[in-house]
Amino acid sequence: MRIHSLTMTGIGPYAGQEHIDFDAVGASGRFLLTGPTGSGKTTIIDAIVFALYGDVADSADSSKERIRSTLVGPHTESVIELVFSTGAGVYRVRRTPTYERAKRRGQGTTTQNGTVKLWHLAEVGGEPLDEPVTRVGDADAEIARAVGLSREQFTQTVVLPQGKFARFLRADSSERQHLLKDVFGTGIYDAIQDALIQASRDGAKRVEQAAADLRGQVTSLGRHPLLTEAPSPTTTADTGEEAADADQAVLPEDSSREGPSGGTQETLALPTEDAELEAPEEADSAPAQAPAKVLEAAMAGAAPDLAALRGIGAKVLEASSHRVASADARAEAAGKALTRAQSARDEAQSLHDLLERRRVLIEENERLAERAEQEATDAQRLQDAERASRVRPYLVAEKAARSRAQQAVTALAARADQSRLAHLAEQTGVTSAGSAEDATGSEADSHGAAVTPAALVEPLVREAQRQLAALEDEPSEARAGDAKVDTAPQNSDAAEPPIAAGESESDRAEALSPRSLDDLAHHCRREHGQLETLVDLEAGLPTRESASQQREAELQRASGQLEQRTEKLAERPAQRTALVETLEAAREARAGLDGLQDRRTRAEEHHRAALAVEQLSAQLAQRDAACAQAAALAREATERVRTTRLAWISGTAGALAGELTEGEPCPVCGSTTHPSPATAGTDGATRQQVEAAEEQQRQADEALSSAVRERDACATRLQEAQRTSDGMDAPAAKEALE
Repeated sequence: MRIHSLTMTGIGPYAGQEHIDFDAVGASGRFLLTGPTGSGKTTIIDAIVFALYGDVADSADSSKERIRSTLVGPHTESVIELVFSTGAGVYRVRRTPTYERAKRRGQGTTTQNGTVKLWHLAEVGGEPLDEPVTRVGDADAEIARAVGLSREQFTQTVVLPQGKFARFLRADSSERQHLLKDVFGTGIYDAIQDALIQASRDGAKRVEQAAADLRGQVTSLGRHPLLTEAPSPTTTADTGEEAADADQAVLPEDSSREGPSGGTQETLALPTEDAELEAPEEADSAPAQAPAKVLEAAMAGAAPDLAALRGIGAKVLEASSHRVASADARAEAAGKALTRAQSARDEAQSLHDLLERRRVLIEENERLAERAEQEATDAQRLQDAERASRVRPYLVAEKAARSRAQQAVTALAARADQSRLAHLAEQTGVTSAGSAEDATGSEADSHGAAVTPAALVEPLVREAQRQLAALEDEPSEARAGDAKVDTAPQNSDAAEPPIAAGESESDRAEALSPRSLDDLAHHCRREHGQLETLVDLEAGLPTRESASQQREAELQRASGQLEQRTEKLAERPAQRTALVETLEAAREARAGLDGLQDRRTRAEEHHRAALAVEQLSAQLAQRDAACAQAAALAREATERVRTTRLAWISGTAGALAGELTEGEPCPVCGSTTHPSPATAGTDGATRQQVEAAEEQQRQADEALSSAVRERDACATRLQEAQRTSDGMDAPAAKEALE
């Protein structure tokens, strides 16, 4: 802070306007306010303090009513203007005290309240940057912010009221510490101390939480199957055999192939450090300590045995890695077995399809066997129909010839009868047919020897009838070997009607019309085509029967294989479930492996931090020694300053007391009585000695502050390294890392 100028109007002993340019008087260096008692030296200090804080410097021994001059009238205004600058900028403050002024109307006075205006200037003597602050509270707050000191602090550091300097010098350490803390900003060290205390508390809480988390993790690790399960050779061997059997179960056709040996479930047996140093035969005779017990022993003390925990963690990691590798191998073997099982299933499905096809073919064969007799009958009928079709034209011609012959014989007989009747009629004159017939009979009986035309024709008729009867009795060549052939099937639409009793072949031939014969021929051709297909099918029956027998043999073999594979497939779900459980356990162990890798990374960080702790501990010891030395020097310098200052004050007080005269005012306090004047000391000091001691104290304090800062920075780095290392030293961290 720097005071540039002070303007006073109606203040104290100054009735008029007084202006002090501190920049001008301080241009040559230090300056002194001197004058007789009551000349107004204290008024200048009070005016500065009042302009800033609205009160006098020594409010305990005086009041702010003394600011207004008693030498001015009620119409004169008392004003103080002060221009000062700080790190916050340049300010001009105008303040008036509370006083009694004359009323503008009427007689008497009225109270004029104090006012204040505060301007923020661009520079000394420059224009304001903004509107002035006119409220007393706002102005006081802004000035306190800009100056950084309260009135009490300002009057104890920047200005000292009359008679207060000695009290400041004689103040105890706590009082001066409270003052200097605000003046020189040493409160930051208190804040640092509080922050360090809080950080220490937080660190202790984190340590406790980390210890609790560690105990929880150790407890969880103690219940892990890797630590709780004990390996059994019998179980391991059984597991290997079951795995081998499970792998071979899907190889029914190629039993010579050997499956994987089958993984065994890894279990962890963690020996103690002593057990690791023993001979193998001793290890066989005495079982290793249980890992859970090792963990309990490591956590039994006040502080966990981190080295033991790291050793167990490393062994757990190794065992888990082996277990994961074994599980991966078993999973791979299970995958191969599953692939082979799927292949066997596909083969079984194909075999099942073949069996189903065989069943369909057998049913088809049975249906064909059932139709074979009917087809044989149809084939025979077809052959008979073919043979009948070859002789049918001759039969038709034969029937037609017989019909014509019969007609000719009939006509010939009729002509013979007519000739006989005519001859008789000529002889007897009878024209009646009946008479002629009777006559003919009688004539024939009685006159057999007479030669007539009828007698001539009659032998011809009898010969013709004989030959016709011979033709009817004699079977035709076409039917010579087919007497038993049934040419009229009952279920055929084109079949001929059965021959009635007494019906001749000629009558049956005459009953067949040409249309019926065409239909019969068409039906015969159709049946012939169907019978050809049946004949071809019948011709392939032996081949099909042989193929069917071969298929049946294959199906029997496949059925046996299918039953074996079905039994083995029925065992697969349980085996697969066991493998899946093993795989899941391996995956869980694999997930824990990531955590162990993170622990490995943290172990490396702990090792680096432990090395840094050793280096920083040595540096901190050096810094502590330097701080102790600097503190001792600072205390010596402070004591030297105090002693020198007291000697100077004592000498000054003695010198002033030596000049006092009874009844004359004291140049310091103005009192005319001197009840206990100070005595001159024998070891007085000069002002130069005091200033030299103060300079040495300042240098010692700066050296102490620098040493403390370096020590604090080193301590901060050390605490960070200790937090990172979890309190482990370098050998323990290196052992945990290895």
